[in-house]
Amino acid sequence: MFGDDFARGSIQAVIDTVGRLNRATGSGKPRVRIHTVGFPVLFDYSNGLPINAVRYAALMRKLAETNNGSFVGLNSLQ
Repeated sequence: MFGDDFARGSIQAVIDTVGRLNRATGSGKPRVRIHTVGFPVLFDYSNGLPINAVRYAALMRKLAETNNGSFVGLNSLQ
């Protein structure tokens, strides 16, 4: 998964939905490994990170963690 923003909705609802679709096998691991990547957004961060970017990173970390994957958060455009 790639992205930079999670504007609305419940993080837990997304995790639950993916969990139902990506059920564990007999070994207890999910059928599909999900890796996620977060790209930096082009905003002025002088007042802190935009909340949607923070929510996106939290969602991607949890999604990768619960689906035996890795999250890579890019922190610059270079």
